[in-house]
Amino acid sequence: MMPAMIVYRTSTRQVDPSLELSRCLTMAADDAEAMTSRLLGIGGVEVALSDLWMPLHDSRDPRALTLANATRWAARTLVEADGPGQATATSAERHLRHALSQCLRMPLPPGVELRAPQGFAYDALHPLAYAAATADCLKRWHPSRVAVVGLRTIGATLGAVVAAHCDHNGVPTWTCTLRPRGASVARECRIDAALALELQAQAGSLCLIVDEGPGLSGSSLLSAATVLEAHGHRREHIVFLCSHEPQPGALRARAAAQRWGMYTRVIAPSRGPSFAEDWSAGAWRAHIGLDVSRWPPVHPQHERNKGVPADAPGELHKFVGYGTWGVTVGRRASRAADAGFGVPVFGVRDGYMRMARVSPASTMSRRGTWALAATVLKYLPWRAWAMQTGDRADTDALLGLLATNAREHFGGAHDTTLLQLERLARASAPRPAVVIDGHLSPWEWLTTPTGVVKVDTAEHGDDHFQPGPQDIAWDVAAVLGEFAWTSSERASLVERLAVALKDPSLAHRLRWMRPCYLAARMGYSAVAAESLGDTADGRGFGRQARRYARQLAGALGH
Repeated sequence: MMPAMIVYRTSTRQVDPSLELSRCLTMAADDAEAMTSRLLGIGGVEVALSDLWMPLHDSRDPRALTLANATRWAARTLVEADGPGQATATSAERHLRHALSQCLRMPLPPGVELRAPQGFAYDALHPLAYAAATADCLKRWHPSRVAVVGLRTIGATLGAVVAAHCDHNGVPTWTCTLRPRGASVARECRIDAALALELQAQAGSLCLIVDEGPGLSGSSLLSAATVLEAHGHRREHIVFLCSHEPQPGALRARAAAQRWGMYTRVIAPSRGPSFAEDWSAGAWRAHIGLDVSRWPPVHPQHERNKGVPADAPGELHKFVGYGTWGVTVGRRASRAADAGFGVPVFGVRDGYMRMARVSPASTMSRRGTWALAATVLKYLPWRAWAMQTGDRADTDALLGLLATNAREHFGGAHDTTLLQLERLARASAPRPAVVIDGHLSPWEWLTTPTGVVKVDTAEHGDDHFQPGPQDIAWDVAAVLGEFAWTSSERASLVERLAVALKDPSLAHRLRWMRPCYLAARMGYSAVAAESLGDTADGRGFGRQARRYARQLAGALGH
């Protein structure tokens, strides 16, 4: 059974929806990359406002429908641009601008919280992959009409692409979006009477349920299918459009193994660059100078797509996000490189960051060295200054993570210490949130002829894993936890970092920040070990989880 530890988070950003839609209206979307960015911007606003306007159940809210129409036309421009029809692309552009103008005439709130859609931000899931999957559906079933149900968050935008492809092919298409609600292993879709009547009226259509998933449970897709069947849709007319085919027995929803096989699935094909050397899914480990026996464990599904292109053998291209997400990561990476801490960056194109390929002499050993300490003493103070978000670090989230993961592993053995650490943390002065490095293990540091180079400086500090932007003390705790230091070395490093950071309370905050860091790493390693099972990486994560657990027990024992 999967450990009930806190591992994931939802990355969000605050936007003014009117400004975001205005930006999309005025942007020069003259190529597929810009059109993709615009689609993601409009779709993100649609999802955020739909969730705001329909907090308890889904309906046919006219405001949400107006936004959905704009998302659909934005998808249509992308679908048309991907084909040969210039005239139809120009017409779609005109319709989109009209649709956006209608959105901007509505009263909109001054701010909303946009969730990062995992597929677009982290998993290299291109929207047009779902246009290809839709083409497969139309070819297989030749439907006279289609009903598209997009599951928010990402399914709303993907569903718009599916509908746009049907529009392009002249197939009458009805759409809605649903937000599966409830516990992650038991999601359910709740709809009002008006939407229920419309769903019933669509019975007989080829019904495409659209999402990136399935996730760990599969319950979102299954709950949507349950609602459709309850409203007259025959099981053989229901199709899941998703990004991968899971092992049904691993899905955690009730009776998921049996229920999953009842529905047809169409898997969106991968769409992205081809590499002469593919470094994805942990293959990068063969290129950092480590013997196979010393390879760190990786979870292939959590690895960014990356590789060396045939036409640029001196570069490494890595997926960092489509649209705003990729631009933001690219800027952070460029700043780190310009400051002398990361590899040179040559820009972001179609979601992939182009950077110099570094040939290391070696990676760092787990034994801490003064060469590493010297770099850390420059790198972390720079990061603490350069990567502030303007918000407060979220202490409550860290304390919740620590308590949950520690109790999941140790039971109540350390409850007294956990309470003491909570009091200590709450008595500490607020600290600025920083987009931390987040990955400071030995293999993240390369020794080159010109010195120590830090890799992955930009993407891990604000992704879908814990902790997100935090107090810079998190990265200090990582350096202490990932390398073996003597007691005197550790004390000296903390003292020197406190001076370099101009942070006299650093040692005080590490008393609770270090257990938080170890609890997060223990949780991730334990979940990865369970997920990967009896494989080399699964066993490696098992060993890693036990190491972090020992360190955490020691930290909580003091």
